[in-house]
Amino acid sequence: RIVGNDNLTTLEGLNSLEQVGGSLRIGEVVFLDWGLFDYAGNESLTSLEGLNNLSSVGGDLRIEDNGALTSIQALSNLTSVQGVTINDSAISTLEGLGNVTALQAFWLGDSPNVTNLEGLPNTSALTMLTLNNNDALTSLRGLGDLPALTDLFLSGNPLSSLAPLNNVAVSNSLWIASSGITSLEGLEGTTSLTYLRVEGNSRLTSLQGLDNLISVNRGAANFYNGIEISANDALTSLVALDSLEQVDGPIFLRGNQSLTSLVGLDNITNYQNTNRVEVIDNTSLDCTPPPVLPFVVDLSTGNLVNCPTP
Repeated sequence: RIVGNDNLTTLEGLNSLEQVGGSLRIGEVVFLDWGLFDYAGNESLTSLEGLNNLSSVGGDLRIEDNGALTSIQALSNLTSVQGVTINDSAISTLEGLGNVTALQAFWLGDSPNVTNLEGLPNTSALTMLTLNNNDALTSLRGLGDLPALTDLFLSGNPLSSLAPLNNVAVSNSLWIASSGITSLEGLEGTTSLTYLRVEGNSRLTSLQGLDNLISVNRGAANFYNGIEISANDALTSLVALDSLEQVDGPIFLRGNQSLTSLVGLDNITNYQNTNRVEVIDNTSLDCTPPPVLPFVVDLSTGNLVNCPTP
């Protein structure tokens, strides 16, 4: 662990380091409780020079809370690592990671100078991809094929589309929030999830891309489950969910100002009614006549015409 060294500017002195048996942390963000974190970064670290000979990390490489870090190019000899996290940095490119093989997880967060994903290594083994609050990330260019992907979290990035994603099959959690995308095209391979969340995408007009989604069933180890579609101001329709047949988890539809109908949810044939359904503050939604739904709406308020409730 290299953490909490406010005067450290480089890692020179580690030039002989070739392998780390476990995980390597350069800076640290520790979750304490809901909304509470402990930050222990290296405030003056501008590069990773000194790690030029590092070829293998047995666990994860976490580079966090190094706000002055502008380059990771010193990692160009790194070929083996399980997961890479880069959080709160000043880097503008991912160059330096290109020789990593079999990367399983990648997290890029709070790095406001990164505009695309060029420099990302081969992603054929990637199971989890998280891109969070990168203010200039307008494109996923540089992202390769994702045949092993189980979890995709995209939140707070000004993306205009999901290109170059093509027929990607997410199989566990899908979370897309606070982007500039207009549809979910690129996710057509997704047929089964444990959690679907689409939230705060102000330009999203349809859920096209989820046309082949058949089931959303809770996972035994998942904290989140079910469906949440909220605060997508331009979303007019749920028709792209026509193939959805099975849901085990709550359904929340909240604050979608242009949504007029629940058509798209009416083909669900298997729903566990022990879960909660809320339809709230969709100000254009008219439930007269009520849609033929396979579930009971537990709470409906703030809609143009509310749905019947018990």
